[in-house]
Amino acid sequence: MTELQRQARLQLARDDGHRARELFDAQIWWRVFTGFGPYIIGGGALLWLIALLGFDFLKDASQLITTGGVIWTAGRYVLLGTARGTSAVMEIAGDPLRPLISHFRDIVWRCGRPVVVFVDDLDRCDSDYVARLLQGIKTLFWDTQVVYVVAADRHWLRAAYENSYQKFDGYVGEPGRPLGYLFLEKIFQMSVSVPALSGNLQKQFFDRIVGMSHRELDRALDETATEARARLAGKESVQEILAAVDKSNRAGIDPLLKHKIREEAAVRMSRKTSEEEEIEHQLSAFVPLLEPNPRAMKRMVNAYGVRRAIDLLAGRHTPTPVLARWTIMELRWPLLAEQLSLHPEQVAWIRSGKPPPKGIAEPLASLHTDPGVRKVVAGRGYGKSLTVEAIRACTGLHPADPTSSAVA
Repeated sequence: MTELQRQARLQLARDDGHRARELFDAQIWWRVFTGFGPYIIGGGALLWLIALLGFDFLKDASQLITTGGVIWTAGRYVLLGTARGTSAVMEIAGDPLRPLISHFRDIVWRCGRPVVVFVDDLDRCDSDYVARLLQGIKTLFWDTQVVYVVAADRHWLRAAYENSYQKFDGYVGEPGRPLGYLFLEKIFQMSVSVPALSGNLQKQFFDRIVGMSHRELDRALDETATEARARLAGKESVQEILAAVDKSNRAGIDPLLKHKIREEAAVRMSRKTSEEEEIEHQLSAFVPLLEPNPRAMKRMVNAYGVRRAIDLLAGRHTPTPVLARWTIMELRWPLLAEQLSLHPEQVAWIRSGKPPPKGIAEPLASLHTDPGVRKVVAGRGYGKSLTVEAIRACTGLHPADPTSSAVA
């Protein structure tokens, strides 16, 4: 909460000094009336006692100093904004977190801007801390308009929940979607894997920036970002934006400029109010492949939108049916999707309907012959099916890519 208030003031001061000042004043007043309450009450009681008993200020100065020190110490102990003070309030208050939650919501409202909280290095914490932090965000701040972006290893988060709730293992879970994944599905609206860059793209970047200082690289990025915005100026429809991206892929274009054009294209497409309606229209044919509940379609739309943006940023243009099938696979059977990401050749076993070779443990072995899985992989009537090449395209690994085996 303190970091949010500090960052909001710093960022608002750049273009809205009045709002930044209001935020600062609100924070001060909240601390005065919430945190300095003991000071005000104690100081008032002390003055009243002095006036009532007629103390001699000079004679009783030592007593006043002593009494003031006691009040100051007590006040600091319960002052909100400190770890010790917050713990004390939580122990003595009837609804200890309500003032903090209300104040957090007030800070976000006063910002007047979208608020995003980035959480990094969570995959370096123990399982109990991971579970408590994510559940705290979900239960305490669920009704506050804040987006939380957690950059962490999905396997670590999954293992943290399975370790914290291991007593439920065996009672809760589905084939290809065990207990840990069910928790992540409930907490996160979407979970996206960032695919590896192809070896050719990495080489282009390296050849372009080798020998450049940080200042030169920053200047080159700023210049290419300006040019990218100019090239996409006036492009309104998704088709026009994608056509401009395809045009930039021709040989001879600066690789940094290509990257900035894809970045600008992804941002423009995400800002379009009609984008979600267009995605829903494109994915309507795939509804029979989803789980039979309304939430599944919404999660599919969100996940596909992010997956398409990543595909665009990675310099690819994977067909909609392929991306849609792979997105469904990641949502319904994440363990199987991970296995196919590492070994895409195994999709041939699913397409054939034959039992997989020995060595694949349950529940993945049974999923290879599951009718629902086979329908997602190669069901007719849904456009291009999932092949080895299609999976490599979705995950960023291509047969001609010299780094594909190393990445896998």
